[in-house]
Amino acid sequence: MSNWQLLGRSSSVKAGSVAGLLLALAGSAAAAEPAVLIRWQVFEYPPYYIASGPDKGKGLYDRFLRELIADLPGFSHRVETSNPTRTEALMKRGEPLCAISRLQTSERDSYSLFAQQAHLYGLPVQLIVTERAGDAATTWIHDGRLSLDGLLQARSLRIGVVANRRFGDAIDKLLDRAAQTPSPAVVRWATSSLSADTPRLMAVDRFDATLAYPSEYAQWQQTRTRFKRYPIAEAAHLIAARISCANTPAGRALIAAIDQLPPQRASLTQLQADYEALLPAEDLDNYRQLVAIERGHAK
Repeated sequence: MSNWQLLGRSSSVKAGSVAGLLLALAGSAAAAEPAVLIRWQVFEYPPYYIASGPDKGKGLYDRFLRELIADLPGFSHRVETSNPTRTEALMKRGEPLCAISRLQTSERDSYSLFAQQAHLYGLPVQLIVTERAGDAATTWIHDGRLSLDGLLQARSLRIGVVANRRFGDAIDKLLDRAAQTPSPAVVRWATSSLSADTPRLMAVDRFDATLAYPSEYAQWQQTRTRFKRYPIAEAAHLIAARISCANTPAGRALIAAIDQLPPQRASLTQLQADYEALLPAEDLDNYRQLVAIERGHAK
């Protein structure tokens, strides 16, 4: 074999080695590429989220989020304590944020994505009134349900609502309209906690009534203030809780992955049981019947 042939063969071997090395380096670089970051937003909202104190991280959604993260190993996850107002502002800005349970509304659909399947169905919001307000709301009750529209137009009660909290399109529109009228019947305030401030503010006569869920009402029954509650005619019979993300590449990837998870998981069964344990005892049978109907329709 000539020197030229040996040189050519040697060059070919070297070229192959270099190509192989480049491919290996490229593969290593691809493998080292960081996973998509998901920033989960949690709030101070016992017993769903507990963001501080000795029971920090022991809320219903705290536990469910840990199990969900374990089911999504292809992402990098970071849990951030925030508040509803800040979270909505950052989602609108396109930050890669996700949350366990946001109510789906037409406004949020414009900048958010929601999982196809609800991970929990909850009872709808109700009007909670302090006993000192008397029977001012009863005029607007028909067939056992209160007309929120009629009550707001009458302005007979001051209704406190946490800023940026949403209850569904029908109720949100009524509240927004009422808040824009002279001497509005709706009092809004910003808070880092969705419900902890509410019974205290009602106790000191900041307002007469509020909108809250039955699970919240059950917790408030442990305070010294006495409340009455009324089902709202404009509310749905059940509220679907879905995981949602800002409409970003990270959010789209996360929601697509969640939609591929099996619908029957131990974490979902436990979450359902934990939620039922929060409800007033008198609501439980009706709730289970409604859920059975809803899930039957969803099949």
